[in-house]
Amino acid sequence: MSNRASFIFGRALPLGVFGFLVAIQGELAFAGVQHALTHGDLDRAGIMYLLNRILTVAFSRSWSRSTPSAARRSPGTTTRSPSRRP
Repeated sequence: MSNRASFIFGRALPLGVFGFLVAIQGELAFAGVQHALTHGDLDRAGIMYLLNRILTVAFSRSWSRSTPSAARRSPGTTTRSPSRRP
């Protein structure tokens, strides 16, 4: 598999799908908070559902910020200095 295809299927596509799903969770959490503030009628199940959405978005943001820099590099790069041959 070429480097470009490996990058697309190994990093870009999964990151795009993950970002899309996080965006959906964020929109639903925002709508839930707006509904809770305007109507104020949340039962226990509604509170747990909203808390789950908020924690999902918070976890995904913290995960994306704590990814090591080596994981963000392109597949062909190395972190070590090249070895010298005599």
